[in-house]
Amino acid sequence: MTMKLQLRAAMAVACMALVWCGEAPARMPDGQSVVPRFAKGLKGHTIDSVRDALDSWYAAHPDRLQRPVIKTIWFEMLVPGLQRSK
Repeated sequence: MTMKLQLRAAMAVACMALVWCGEAPARMPDGQSVVPRFAKGLKGHTIDSVRDALDSWYAAHPDRLQRPVIKTIWFEMLVPGLQRSK
């Protein structure tokens, strides 16, 4: 039950970050915020695709259920997205 609550909380944070990403780059210089990196790295993703990717990753790695969701989003989705956008 605790894992489910943590996942919901992390998804809420991720959703807020995705919504905010659309507006933030115009207000914040790239060097002062990670938000532009989130926007660029998660370009093309929807909230549903992020959720599905997280579900798949955690299902494939049951030994890593304690890994923070934001860390999984960063290394499994955002970093590869940034590399593709270069």
